Amino acid sequence: IALLIVVYYGFQVTSTFLLAMWSNVNVKAGASSDESKRYLSQYMLLCSLTGVSCFSFYMGIQLVALRGSRVMHAIFMKGLFGTELRFFDATPTGRALNRCLKDMATIDDTMPAAFRTLFESLMTCVTSTLILAAFAWQALFALPPFMVAYWGIMTVYR
Repeated sequence: IALLIVVYYGFQVTSTFLLAMWSNVNVKAGASSDESKRYLSQYMLLCSLTGVSCFSFYMGIQLVALRGSRVMHAIFMKGLFGTELRFFDATPTGRALNRCLKDMATIDDTMPAAFRTLFESLMTCVTSTLILAAFAWQALFALPPFMVAYWGIMTVYR
């Protein structure tokens, strides 16, 4: 999954840089028709690769979530079948079933979106830091105070 999102963000950043280069060529001297076609074809290729890598990343997240759901279901079944019968005498079947279904729904519904958001936020942070380091390294000195302030605010309002 981590490799898929790195590839996805790599294509996304590369296409953004290519678009910036194309814009700079047009602003400075005006690009020829052949040069514009070359930039356009490269940009279309990168956009297509970005789309394919995005689809692969989302599909990977869903497949991992499906595998996690299967594993969790197997653990639930093993636990329920290994439980002593007096548990079912004291606990209504509906309550045990409802608990299992609620946990399964949590895994199936919220975890893929949470992991996707986590990976996307992490990659956005890393990409932004790398771009800052490459083009405005002086701005990196301002990051630690902002990180401390953010941590302080999040601990109070979380």
